[in-house]
Amino acid sequence: MDRGVPEGVVFPRSTEELVRVVRWAAERSVPLIARGAGTGLSGGAVAERGGIIVEFSHMKRILEVDEHGRSAVVEPAVINLALDEQVKMKGLYFPPDPASQRASTIGGNVAENSGGPHCFKYGVTSNYVIGMDVVL
Repeated sequence: MDRGVPEGVVFPRSTEELVRVVRWAAERSVPLIARGAGTGLSGGAVAERGGIIVEFSHMKRILEVDEHGRSAVVEPAVINLALDEQVKMKGLYFPPDPASQRASTIGGNVAENSGGPHCFKYGVTSNYVIGMDVVL
């Protein structure tokens, strides 16, 4: 197999679909590689040893913005800038602003602990994560 070539790609639309994919892969010892927008420079979304790419582009909803709790609940493929624009309408601000913020996803930002120019004053992505539902 060529280095970096996946055996397949799946596009889950919900956590339930993702759970089925993860179970299927675990039963067969097939590696899974999470992919957001593919803007990361570290190669984290490359299938170096084959496996299945889990492409999250269909999981891109902002489920809740709570201005009183100063929090949001989002799916992994929400675009960084879209979240910032949405919370601004409620008088809030999402500081992580990587150069790729018009394309990078919140899931990718969490995976890479993205920052940007505002991180020196306001911190990086991990400073703004208060909880996650994770499928293992």
